[in-house]
Amino acid sequence: MRHDLGTSQGKNRSSDLTPTQREVLDCIVKHFEEEQVVPDVSVILQQTGKKSRTNLYRILRQLSEKGYIELGKGESGVRLRYKLTKRARLKGEKSWPLLGVIPAGPIQSASNMQHDVISNLADIIPDMEGSDRVIRVTGNWMKGRGILAGDFVVISPLRDYQPRDICVVSRSGSPEIILAQVRQLRSTTVLTFDSEEHSAKTFRTEEVIVHGVVTAHISLTSFVL
Repeated sequence: MRHDLGTSQGKNRSSDLTPTQREVLDCIVKHFEEEQVVPDVSVILQQTGKKSRTNLYRILRQLSEKGYIELGKGESGVRLRYKLTKRARLKGEKSWPLLGVIPAGPIQSASNMQHDVISNLADIIPDMEGSDRVIRVTGNWMKGRGILAGDFVVISPLRDYQPRDICVVSRSGSPEIILAQVRQLRSTTVLTFDSEEHSAKTFRTEEVIVHGVVTAHISLTSFVL
């Protein structure tokens, strides 16, 4: 069986770069794949052995003009804000082409989507923040909401929760982490679940630790052929 959809796309995708530009971009992509954040200017200088911030800013502007990074405000500041584009992520070994969209219509041509890739969770869940965390669910606390044991959830530790939100919760002194809806009363906190297996639990408020609000649910099914 042939698997040739888009296999010829992007083989010379970085041929428009000079050796110096390619060196800097490779440094950024490698750091991003390992740390899931882009390196700041001082890290790039250290890892590439370059000395001049001014020259590095010039190279970054060139990479921006060629569509490999997006520069944010404060470009001339000490801490440069920028992010990799999907085109740049195609250079990485940990990227997979997004070939099309279904079932709204016929699959789109791979050549028309050559800059669309999946290289990290943010490509699937665009609203993810750098402070978000991912945990694997071990119980059927929210079975009624479609979250089963073995699934993954993304949580935001900074978001204020509302009574209908699903939260990641633990009890002080207990290693168990569960999913629950949290409702605070005067001196107690009630944890409720969407599952026939678990009834509501009431604890003293100071015993309950809310680690974050669930913002996304990832159900994984692998097919072995």
